[in-house]
Amino acid sequence: AHEGIVLGWAGTVTHRIDVQEMRSGVLRALAQRPQARLVIIGDPGVYEVFKELPASQRLYRPGVPFEHYPQLLAEFDILLAPLENNRFNHAKSDLKLLEAGVRGIPWVASPLPAYRDWGAGGLLAATPEEWERHLLRLIDDGDLRRRLGAEGRAQAEMREIENLVGLWQAVIEEAIATSETTPVSAQSG
Repeated sequence: AHEGIVLGWAGTVTHRIDVQEMRSGVLRALAQRPQARLVIIGDPGVYEVFKELPASQRLYRPGVPFEHYPQLLAEFDILLAPLENNRFNHAKSDLKLLEAGVRGIPWVASPLPAYRDWGAGGLLAATPEEWERHLLRLIDDGDLRRRLGAEGRAQAEMREIENLVGLWQAVIEEAIATSETTPVSAQSG
């Protein structure tokens, strides 16, 4: 539990250029909503990108071992997932949105393929103006945050079900293939 609305970003030094996609929109949104703050996990350089924010509106947390990451992620009310529009990022997975979904956290993300394909739980922003507009909307509308968080959670659960179905299907197909190639006398013994 915490006061205000926490916008959260987590990543490494390799994402500093990605953060530029949202920087001015985040700064403008937070200037208009002093009850909101930004939490940066991982890269202190990204924290410095937002040094214009008052100390009351920004917090840095160092990276933690993966088993502790879900607890840090739980501090977020809105996950920020910016990615620069380049070939490398077009090949990225939807892991950030999956993590947000598991925690029921709504997100604002860049409209790259994996994020567009995820399709539930947040809003896509291609420009700083869209980042600002979407963040203000999510900061102001608790019902929207809860609804998007629930949609993201349902998407994450469906993804896990699909993964399990795929695993079971592979096991069944392997068992069938094995039984078809094993002589009948070996099957009964």
